[in-house]
Amino acid sequence: MKKINLCLIFILFFTNSQAQKLSYGALIGGNFYQSNNDSSSNQFLSDANPFAINLGGYLEYNFNENIGVKTDLTFNKKELSYENSTNFKLNFIDVSPNLKYDFGNEYRKGFYMLIGPRFSFLTNAEVEGEDASDIFNKTNIGLQLGLGQRIFNYIDIQGKFDYGITPFFENENNKSKFFGAYISLNVDLEKIINK
Repeated sequence: MKKINLCLIFILFFTNSQAQKLSYGALIGGNFYQSNNDSSSNQFLSDANPFAINLGGYLEYNFNENIGVKTDLTFNKKELSYENSTNFKLNFIDVSPNLKYDFGNEYRKGFYMLIGPRFSFLTNAEVEGEDASDIFNKTNIGLQLGLGQRIFNYIDIQGKFDYGITPFFENENNKSKFFGAYISLNVDLEKIINK
């Protein structure tokens, strides 16, 4: 219920904004991920399902014709196995404030590049229906580098490489981090609504 209320507040607040430099929208895509373990034993593996659906929205503000900030707020679920035996299901909310450089003559009209941090917040972790969130780090930080292209008047295709800086799991024998890629379609709702 809290997630639905947060999404409604996000949509209502930004649909009333009329600033030309501010844009907002929805995104849908996927997260291809792997677990990077620094130990040969006690490993988390994502071999069974290395893909998660990524849903959310974004807010974008441009400072001039080429430079802006694009922040994604997304929800995704990841599945991991521990030593190929115990299956964990992890739910995350990701916030990614990225610096955006648009290579075109006009902002939001063509090819662009993104770079910035990713902050992941663990909302739930389960193993065989039981709560397991106490063994994982609640906050995880990563670094993203990406490219995008406006393909129609209000749709972007975007891809970002992601590397975990802080571990999602750690003990004295192992530190496990995520790395992978996010691919998404971004729909510019501000442009559609104010058409």
